[in-house]
Amino acid sequence: MFNLSAIMNEAWSTYLRSYSKRPTFQRSTFNWLLMISWKRAKEAALRASNPVLAKVEALCERRDIDAQINRLLAA
Repeated sequence: MFNLSAIMNEAWSTYLRSYSKRPTFQRSTFNWLLMISWKRAKEAALRASNPVLAKVEALCERRDIDAQINRLLAA
């Protein structure tokens, strides 16, 4: 169901892109990035298996964006 290699590669490439200038490997940072990649993969699988949920999430996200725009315009 999940492509573990792709999840690991995403976390590793994010680590290299953002933290490659640090002299030592930081396991805690990599673990944090790995958890984020795993969460994204689970959410993508859930959206793919449930199109109604995907539509509801898109509508909620759009509503949140509209609210942020209105707050910025009011400021």
